[in-house]
Amino acid sequence: MTQTPAERQRDILIDPDFGVGIPIVDGAHTAKDYAMGLLRLAAEVEHALMVQYLYAADSIDPDDDARNNAVKLRRIAQEEMGHLGTVQNLLLLLGGPRAFYLQRDLIRRGNPANPIAFVLEPVSRHSLAKYVVAEMPEEVPESKQAKVDELIALAETDMGFKPHRVGAIYAMIRWLFLPKAEALAWMDLKALFPDAPLPDSPHLEDADFQEPAIIALHEVFGEDWGDDSGHFLLERAIDRQSALDALDLITDQGEGLGGADSSHFEEFLELIDAFDIKPFGRPIATSPTLTVGHGGEKPTPVVAPYTAKWLEVQSLQYQLLIVGLLHGLAHPRTTDDTLRSDLAELCLKSMRRLFGMLAKLLTRMPVGADGSISAGPSYDLEPAQINSADIAEYVRRQLAIMDRLAVLYAEIEQTGDDVTDQLAELRLHDRGRRKLLKTLSAQIT
Repeated sequence: MTQTPAERQRDILIDPDFGVGIPIVDGAHTAKDYAMGLLRLAAEVEHALMVQYLYAADSIDPDDDARNNAVKLRRIAQEEMGHLGTVQNLLLLLGGPRAFYLQRDLIRRGNPANPIAFVLEPVSRHSLAKYVVAEMPEEVPESKQAKVDELIALAETDMGFKPHRVGAIYAMIRWLFLPKAEALAWMDLKALFPDAPLPDSPHLEDADFQEPAIIALHEVFGEDWGDDSGHFLLERAIDRQSALDALDLITDQGEGLGGADSSHFEEFLELIDAFDIKPFGRPIATSPTLTVGHGGEKPTPVVAPYTAKWLEVQSLQYQLLIVGLLHGLAHPRTTDDTLRSDLAELCLKSMRRLFGMLAKLLTRMPVGADGSISAGPSYDLEPAQINSADIAEYVRRQLAIMDRLAVLYAEIEQTGDDVTDQLAELRLHDRGRRKLLKTLSAQIT
């Protein structure tokens, strides 16, 4: 018998054969604490998956991609960005603007509910198998079960542990948002897991939600992302019902439970089929990094001096993007102030123009002196740079990052390599951001 989406969500937590149990938030004494802890974990998972999918896309040679597999991977990554934005709206609903959270590695790494390890790796059958399992519904269509079983075994062999479904995190968040009577009718988790450290009152009350006026000043709208907003789901969360709707829509897009034809699960199965017909992807480094612990797991330290300079440029531009996003979210939306939209436009320009350009450069540069393997973008992230702060601190951080970038550009220029166009593009982007931020700094001081 075909299950309803709600039944599939329930079973992903409690089914005796397939359920993964309750995602735990240590030290959460209230439903609000528990929900915000899980939403932070969800934000880190979405952030990590987005970067992994981008790296996989970067590993595909654009001159040998007639089936547009890189485009498919980047589209899925864009959709993860939409999920990340929706999670920010859910955090705003519970905690106000200081609750925005764009970390990637503080909670997720080592958490039992983390779907897969954060490894930046080129496209392979192994990597695609892990993405299939992470996005897999509890109820797999019978026609695809044998294939999925094979991919589960492949993913487990590669990782050394059983990957988890993303949907388990969202199923638990949904249970916390439901009114008590509806939640208990769906599943009585306290009775099913009497030893689980759930709060005494594990369901959110209306008093846990922020006032509409606060939400209106800071919520993330699809139109903040311009023309790209039509390419991903970004939902509002202004009260209990809209929050539940947003969670269901994320689920329906394929993060473990909805089973829609356009789900990420289905799209990765299609990519597996394409790979089986004709393998694609270049043998670039796994998790290239300058600072072990700030990038992907299974790191490959980059020691070639010239490559290292470009890798630092890419990492700093990535950190600049994240800090700029936090700044834009923290800045209130007003009718006579364009700063929020200006910051969003800067972020969009860097995503559209800078990161593709930097990936193209880095995938053609060596990791070490022997040149035996090519590097790739590192997406190294310094957690202290993206801790929650006030607007003045976000401005200071961005200006400091750009000061370091200016030094790197000059050092790269002195090597004599023909990268004039790339450096000009980077400097133009930084000048636009610096001008905007200095205007704001003058207003703050």
